[in-house]
Amino acid sequence: MKTSLQFSILLVVVLFVSAGVNAQDDLPFDVSVVTAFDEPWALAFLPDGRMLVTEKKGNLFIVTQDGEKSRPVGGLPDVDYGGQGGLGDVMVHPDFAETGVIYLSYVEGGVGDTRGAAVMRAVLNLTDRGGYLSDAEVVWRQYPKVVGFGHYGHRLLLGRGRLPVDLVGRPPEIHARAGHAVQHGQDPPPAPGRQHP
Repeated sequence: MKTSLQFSILLVVVLFVSAGVNAQDDLPFDVSVVTAFDEPWALAFLPDGRMLVTEKKGNLFIVTQDGEKSRPVGGLPDVDYGGQGGLGDVMVHPDFAETGVIYLSYVEGGVGDTRGAAVMRAVLNLTDRGGYLSDAEVVWRQYPKVVGFGHYGHRLLLGRGRLPVDLVGRPPEIHARAGHAVQHGQDPPPAPGRQHP
C-alpha cells in the first residue's frame, strides 16, 4: 500500500512537470527572459516605452525595452511585507510627461500588529541610474487596519475625472471600504441627471 502511494505521488509529479514542459513548447509565441525580479507584483509603461515594475518586498525599478534594470527607485514608502502584503500596484498618471506623477499602492503597518492598504501619489524624478520619488503624499489609507497577512487587492485603475481608483480586495464585512472601488481625490461631478447622496 505504501509503495502504491509513493508511486502515485511520483506519477503525479512527473505528469505536472511534463505538462509544464509541453506547455512551454506549444506556445504560439516566443518566450525569452529579459530580466529577473524578486516577487514582481505589477508593471506600468512610461510614455517613452520603459516600464515601472514593483516588487512585493518594496522595490520599484525602471526597465528598458531591452531588459536593462535600473537601481531601485529611491523615496518609496515603508511597506509591511508578509503573506500577500507589500508593495502592490503602480499607475502612471496620463499627464506624466508634464507632471511626472505616479501612484503606488502598498500595505503599511499599524498599531498592534495590524496592516492596511494605502495609496501614495508622488513625482518620479528620472535619472541616468534610475530615479527617486519626491512630493510624496498618501491620498488614501485603509481604516481600520486589520490583523493578519491576507490579500489587500489594492489594484489601481484610472477612474472618472482622471483620478485613481483603488480596488480594495478584502471582503466587505471586514471594512466599510474593503471589497469596493474607492475613488481618490476630489469628488467628480455627478453623472448627468444624478445627485450626490
